Amino acid sequence: VVAAALAVTALAVLGPWRRRRLGPAVVVLAVTLVTLAGDVLTGSRLELDGLLGYDAIVAGRFTGYGNLTFGLLSVSALLLTAGAAAALVRRTGTGTGTRRSWLLPVLAAGAVCVVLIGAPPLGRDFGGVLAAVPGFLVLGMLLARIRVTLGRLVVVLAAAVAVVGVVAVLDWLRPAAERSHLGRFVAQLLDGQAWTVVSRKAEANVAILLGSPLAWML
Repeated sequence: VVAAALAVTALAVLGPWRRRRLGPAVVVLAVTLVTLAGDVLTGSRLELDGLLGYDAIVAGRFTGYGNLTFGLLSVSALLLTAGAAAALVRRTGTGTGTRRSWLLPVLAAGAVCVVLIGAPPLGRDFGGVLAAVPGFLVLGMLLARIRVTLGRLVVVLAAAVAVVGVVAVLDWLRPAAERSHLGRFVAQLLDGQAWTVVSRKAEANVAILLGSPLAWML
């Protein structure tokens, strides 16, 4: 761990990008994104019994992205996309028409990230899709100077639910033995067992939200 941390730090602070204000931070983000994307594309071998991955004794799952890994991947992707847009501003100007044209590239970057997170053969993270889709949509709106209103936020959240629903149904259409938890959740909806899963997830999230002293400080 120490050797890996030193290697990434050296790469960040010793390269020619060190002269730029955000250069070292961008390098760390890029290394994080490339590492995690490369891992899920090659079988998620860094997850099982990794420091931020899955414990074989708990056996929650053995492949794909967990919450911590998804968080690192999505935040890295969002910040790198925002940084690329900021660099483009300095080169091309800040006109409204120019800004509106960025919406499609931001959404394209978001689509790649969502596929990595949610595709059943890759990240298969149900909740990750629900978080990543609004993140990229809101980022695109902010960069394009589109006002973020309550109505538009509702549309954004509905889009996230629609995307994860499509992924889950496509996974459910596969043979039962090949389904991930996304497809199994659709099956549970159909046979009436889904409430157990939903209530357990809701209780866990409320406990996380209210169980930390930091929540009360905030």
